[in-house]
Amino acid sequence: MKGLAVLLPTLQGQADTYTWVIGWMIVIMEVTADLTGPIASPLERRFGIRACLMVSGVMITVAFIVSAASSSVLVMAVVLAALAGPGIGLSHVLSRELIGRCFQSGGTSTAFSISQTGTPAAYIAIPWLSQLFLDTYGYRGTLLLLGAIFFHLTACGALLRFPSDNDATVTKEGRDYISLVSGAEEGTQSSTDSNASRRSSDQENRAKTSALRSFWQNLHTELFYDVTYWLLAIIYIIIQFVYTAWLVYYVPHTQAKGFSLSDVTIFTAISGLTRILTGLSLGPLLDKIKIIGNKGFMGITLILLALYYLIDPWLTSFWSTAVNQGVYGFAIGLAWLLADVLLCEAIAVDRLGSAFGWISMKSGILRFSLLYLPGLIYDLTRSYTLTFMLLGGAHLIGFAVLLLLVWLQRRKQ
Repeated sequence: MKGLAVLLPTLQGQADTYTWVIGWMIVIMEVTADLTGPIASPLERRFGIRACLMVSGVMITVAFIVSAASSSVLVMAVVLAALAGPGIGLSHVLSRELIGRCFQSGGTSTAFSISQTGTPAAYIAIPWLSQLFLDTYGYRGTLLLLGAIFFHLTACGALLRFPSDNDATVTKEGRDYISLVSGAEEGTQSSTDSNASRRSSDQENRAKTSALRSFWQNLHTELFYDVTYWLLAIIYIIIQFVYTAWLVYYVPHTQAKGFSLSDVTIFTAISGLTRILTGLSLGPLLDKIKIIGNKGFMGITLILLALYYLIDPWLTSFWSTAVNQGVYGFAIGLAWLLADVLLCEAIAVDRLGSAFGWISMKSGILRFSLLYLPGLIYDLTRSYTLTFMLLGGAHLIGFAVLLLLVWLQRRKQ
């Protein structure tokens, strides 16, 4: 996303089109990544996680190669939406499911915190790297190099190693999961040979019906009847929606307050570095500190995020804004970590992938439908103050939902 955002002015000039067309193309890729989330778990059960991750890497790489070779915005939009988006969505859901399953009994916070340091690191490194590629090789070469970076996903999928039976760091749930996905990979060829040997049309029809039934069951639509799932999904979607709005509108908002682009770069770097430090340090601490629990930490985090958005429009000095950004990096890093951990605690391991996928889909639909509103508010008021106040209010809604979740669980106990 950041790499394509750096290329946006160049692509707009090369295609001789409007800026919003290129921006919408990038948004559509992000939306299709979210929409493919629910089918990640059924595909994993059928083909295995290694195959899914390797194919995802190939899909994204091919999309960027085709985009580099094309001069048509329509072709780029189609391949990014049809190949890159689903590849990103599948790999994102499956990697988080794998971590959640294999660290059920301990180390969940540490595992997720380490894995999530990649996002802030990318926000710091990729814009600079993309600009270097663009200045050196042009936009086509940049797209090829971004595709080559994505191709490392295929290598990561190929190098996944299933632990041995005497590995004490893996839980029983994780071991059952490993047995399932490794069996799926080993069974792919045997099932193909078996299907080839069938000559009866009735048997083939029964096999197709069974496959469709298995696919539907692995979607785990029974989650829609789980109140805990819905409350956690609302909190998760609020965090993701507001964070995406921050990514899009923070730079123009800060420049509108009178800061230079170099100042904005420093502020975003501060939030990114703080988020990395938060991920590397707080994850292990959360696994050991059980005084207020993960829900208590999530409540504190949502309040911090709300205060950040409510205070930021009124800060005009460099140092106060820098400190506020440091608090934001700490809070948003902790929010993402706790959102994943709470979901792993509340959802059964066999439904975890579907839970991540369905939440991604709902979040994608909401962001696609409503993320134009901050820009519309600015056009009407010529200020981002009201926008940031509303974003802070959204986190207060998340806090209220969290209180409802705690009350319902205590009442149930």
